[in-house]
Amino acid sequence: MATYASLGAPLSSAPPVVDTKAIPPQVSAVGSLGQTPGVVAPVAAPAAPMVVVNQPEHVRPYTGTTSYKQYKECFERICECNGWKNSTERARHLLVAMYGAACEAVRGLKAEQDSDLALIWEALDRRFGYADEPACHASL
Repeated sequence: MATYASLGAPLSSAPPVVDTKAIPPQVSAVGSLGQTPGVVAPVAAPAAPMVVVNQPEHVRPYTGTTSYKQYKECFERICECNGWKNSTERARHLLVAMYGAACEAVRGLKAEQDSDLALIWEALDRRFGYADEPACHASL
């Protein structure tokens, strides 16, 4: 035997006064976005978060067989693409890219200070630069 409670009325076994089946379901706003009034619009699930992976450009190795000035221009562009703003960070990547004769030219140099990047380029200039080197972009 079920018992029901109503506000201010004694408990009894009488059926509830309000029929819950008569309550209309939630409806969308009338005429919004061309929908038929009284129709519940489906709600789209939130989109999954987008993950962007930034793969850095690779620094090509430098062996000293080509112009170090052209290599320096290419290296500086790669630094900009990869977001390497700090001179110490740039110097570390530059030292890792040295092979062969270029590695010998920078032997003993470290990448611990901002001034080390300038020292690396000076060492490469002393070893691989020459006074009458043709201009890279003379026609531009």
